[in-house]
Amino acid sequence: MKSKAPEIPWVRPRQARGHESMNRMLDATQALLEDVHFDDLTVHDVVEASDTSIGSFYNRFKSKDGLLHCLRERYEAERRETVTRLLAAEEWRGVGLAPRVEAVLHLILRFNRERRGLFRTLRLRQLLGYDALTEGDFVEHARLCRGYYEFFLERREEMAHPAPERAVPFAFFTLVTLLDQRILFDHTLISRQLQADDELLVAELQRQFLAYLGAPLPALPDRGPSA
Repeated sequence: MKSKAPEIPWVRPRQARGHESMNRMLDATQALLEDVHFDDLTVHDVVEASDTSIGSFYNRFKSKDGLLHCLRERYEAERRETVTRLLAAEEWRGVGLAPRVEAVLHLILRFNRERRGLFRTLRLRQLLGYDALTEGDFVEHARLCRGYYEFFLERREEMAHPAPERAVPFAFFTLVTLLDQRILFDHTLISRQLQADDELLVAELQRQFLAYLGAPLPALPDRGPSA
C-alpha cells in the first residue's frame, strides 16, 4: 500500500483573454486588501495600483461592491478548480488516509493564506450580513464538501468509527473552522499561545481528524519541548 501523497501541480489563477485591464484591477484589489480594509479602499486606490483609469473602472463595474463581487466569483472558481484537480488525481489510488488529510489541510491553508486579505473581507462581510449567500452558493458549497468527504471515505477501511459517513463531515467541519480561525486571526494572543507554525498545526489537526475517526496516527514532527 502506498503511504505518500502524490505531487499535485498547484493550480494558478486563470486570466480571461481580452480582459487585461479588468484582471489588473482585480489583481490590484486583491493585493491591496492584504493591508487595507475594504471599507477604506477607494476606486482611486484601485485604478492607481492597476495603472488603469476611473473611466475604465466604471465601464466594467457599477461600484466598488461590483468589483468585490467579481473578485469573489474568481476566488470561488479558483478554489473549485484547485480542489477538483487535487481530489481527482489518479495518483491517489492506493494512498492511505493520513497523507490525504495532510494534503487537504495544506491545500486549504495555503490557498486561503495566499488570499488572506480577500478571504478576510469575504468572511467578515458574510458574518455582518452585507453579502448574503444565495441558494446557488449553498449548493456549490455542498458539492465541494461532498468531494472532500468521498475523498476521505475511499479509505473507510482504515476508520474504526462505527458510522464513518456521519463522522467524516463532523471531523472535516472542525478542521475547516480551525483553519479559518488560523488564517483570519494569525497574530492574536490565542494563535501565539498555540506556539505552532503551519507545519505543526497541520500535523496536530491531522492527528485530531484521524483520532476521531479511529484511524492509525502518524508520528508528530520532532520539534523539541518548546513546540
